[in-house]
Amino acid sequence: MMKTSLTKSEIAARIPHGGPMCLLERVVRWDNEKIQCEAINHHADDHPLMQGGILETLAAIEYAAQAMAMHGALIAEANTDANANAASFGQPKVGYLVSVRDVTCYVASLESADTPLVIIASRLLGDATQMMYAFQVHAGTSLCAEGRAAVFIDANATGIVG
Repeated sequence: MMKTSLTKSEIAARIPHGGPMCLLERVVRWDNEKIQCEAINHHADDHPLMQGGILETLAAIEYAAQAMAMHGALIAEANTDANANAASFGQPKVGYLVSVRDVTCYVASLESADTPLVIIASRLLGDATQMMYAFQVHAGTSLCAEGRAAVFIDANATGIVG
């Protein structure tokens, strides 16, 4: 993998998820095809997706979507840095999760995991306007959830950046 270790504040500056809804704690590593992130808030009582003290495993989809958004922002930055005149990159664009498929949840909930969640999103295909990712969310050595997601990038809208 190419780059390593970005902090929560660096993540929040690149994706449109603010405050407690920014679920990722750090980017561990990334390259053009894959990103690995960690989250530590899955057992916090004030987690924005927790209901009745339970963080259902389907919340893994939101963790993965934020990892995909972060990956897209980092790719756009890298391409902008490599070619300052590239018209298709620059400020990160708004992305829409348009399809989630083949999702399998292996645990009932995420809040009881005592290790950080590890989120891995791998780009399967795509271009500047649409992408398909495979994702996995682990807690320690346990696979919690996995699936695929399609993302559409709105070329006419820009994301919230710091």
